[in-house]
Amino acid sequence: MADAHAAPLTIGRLDRSAIRRIAARRLEQIALKLADLRRMQQALAHLLAQREHTRPELPCPIIASLAQGYSAPAHRTTEQR
Repeated sequence: MADAHAAPLTIGRLDRSAIRRIAARRLEQIALKLADLRRMQQALAHLLAQREHTRPELPCPIIASLAQGYSAPAHRTTEQR
């Protein structure tokens, strides 16, 4: 009975290659997500710094940026980036 349970735990050479490919793809996806998070972090830090230097009578740059994001088209052209 123990042998029947051991079979699924045994991974052949081809299966290991497939697992390595899957893991490598997942690692790439994680790297892309981290890069996106870093860009968001930099953008928010920039907006916070702008807010610190914006006079009270002017619109809040954070709110203005969020409002612009909601009204922006689904895809932007190169000039808009």
